[in-house]
Amino acid sequence: MVDKQVLAEILTPNDLEQLICGQRSLDFNELKKYCIYANGFTPSSPLVKWFWEIVLEEWNDEQRRALLAFTTGSDRAPVNGLKAMKFYFIKDMENANDNKLPTSHTCFNQLVVPEYSTKEILRSKL
Repeated sequence: MVDKQVLAEILTPNDLEQLICGQRSLDFNELKKYCIYANGFTPSSPLVKWFWEIVLEEWNDEQRRALLAFTTGSDRAPVNGLKAMKFYFIKDMENANDNKLPTSHTCFNQLVVPEYSTKEILRSKL
């Protein structure tokens, strides 16, 4: 058991919230930098470039948090930031058509995306 008085002396309320809930501020450039690609996607794949352009340049914080929640089950970053998270961007090998939606595996921080033919289709599906 932890002594509440000791905690109050060493942690501010913000420190305690961050420790329990994770970081509020999100640096998606970190997520991009440490992202792991699979099933044929690479950082230089056109769809991957479109994805990051949409997320980093077009979306607001609320949309980015929704993506994080969809992919990981939480809209917060770990205590050490998004760089500490293993985030997987995976090509959907079974559903390679423009009509399918992206899916996720929240237990493994995996976003599974069909290889859409255009950036506009990707934007609409996200």
